[in-house]
Amino acid sequence: MNPLYNEGMFDSLFENACVHHERIPLSHNVALAMSDWFGPEQRGYASKRMDEYLAGRYCAVNASRKAEIELKELPMANDRSPCWPSGVVGSITHTNDIAIAVVSNKVTGLGIDVEKIIPAPRFDRIQKLIATKEEVKRFENIKFAPTLIFSAKETLYKALHPKCKKYFGFLEATLTEIDQTNFLIKLHSDTLEVSKFNGNYRGRYILFEDKIVTSLELT
Repeated sequence: MNPLYNEGMFDSLFENACVHHERIPLSHNVALAMSDWFGPEQRGYASKRMDEYLAGRYCAVNASRKAEIELKELPMANDRSPCWPSGVVGSITHTNDIAIAVVSNKVTGLGIDVEKIIPAPRFDRIQKLIATKEEVKRFENIKFAPTLIFSAKETLYKALHPKCKKYFGFLEATLTEIDQTNFLIKLHSDTLEVSKFNGNYRGRYILFEDKIVTSLELT
């Protein structure tokens, strides 16, 4: 059985949040029912971007329903991140064929990211933008580590950005530990607004198909 048809396959990533995933594109009937979620900006999207946007919002609606949270709208901020209702935190991610959303009103921050495993030649080209050589070497015996490094830093940013309201880059965080289901990442930013949140954060990850999903939950 394709693991994507296991409805609860990502539940283990979170303790105090609800998660939902869907294949992209959505069925025609579901996409039609979600058409009211399009604003003027989204109506100009190309077909592929429209599919991704709708699937992400549909996942957010269903994750909210599981959490017993009413989600009537989910506008975009200027940086294109979702604007969750007061008292609610969430995160949305997608590749070209799957969308995932997580929502909660019991924690202070959430991050989730899905990435296709990055081929070694491609990562070699972008490595200096993502991680130090020492960071990569630390996990050189773990084949998926480069993708996990990238994804974990994306997830950390998603979880913290609503709090610090400031951009921080990949090199301001370092992955320090990886085990079979968890990772430890350290934020060490010199930016004043971000440095308030410096410290270690423990997240979780799942490998499936040709992808990795990382998560962070801030209590």
